[in-house]
Amino acid sequence: AKLCLERNIPYLGICRGSQVLNVACGGTLYQDIGKELSKKCDQSQRVMHINYDDYDGHRHAVKLVKNTPLCHWFQGEEEEKEEGEEMEILVNSYHHQGVKKLAERFIPMAFASDGLIEGFYDPECYNPQDGKFIMGLQFHPERMRKPDSDEFDYPGCPFAYKVAYS
Repeated sequence: AKLCLERNIPYLGICRGSQVLNVACGGTLYQDIGKELSKKCDQSQRVMHINYDDYDGHRHAVKLVKNTPLCHWFQGEEEEKEEGEEMEILVNSYHHQGVKKLAERFIPMAFASDGLIEGFYDPECYNPQDGKFIMGLQFHPERMRKPDSDEFDYPGCPFAYKVAYS
């Protein structure tokens, strides 16, 4: 991660890769989300971030931050929202660690209801047409597929990889 940053190499961190990126840039992690974050939340805001009984099928809601790359990739994924309403998608979740303090250079792109950051990027280094981006996603869009199908849960899922290879 540090070499990519030093050499201006594009970086797309997925799951642990997003955690590594955040720490490499000066951020911190929750070592155990369940103990440090979720149990301290109001019951209505708690999120199960890992479900060993339904590992690939488990999903939880995240709210997408407007005017971020992630929001643009998934725009139009759901019914029309009222003015001011946030866009929400369901993402997979395989982690017990996550971003606690986001490194200063990053802007959040998505939050779980317990406040955990589920996506972030560096707006100063975001120009995919020129092959420049630094971002992290806590979820795995490549694994967000409908049961027994190659079809993605959302057409926006492969956009992270299209950006990375455009």
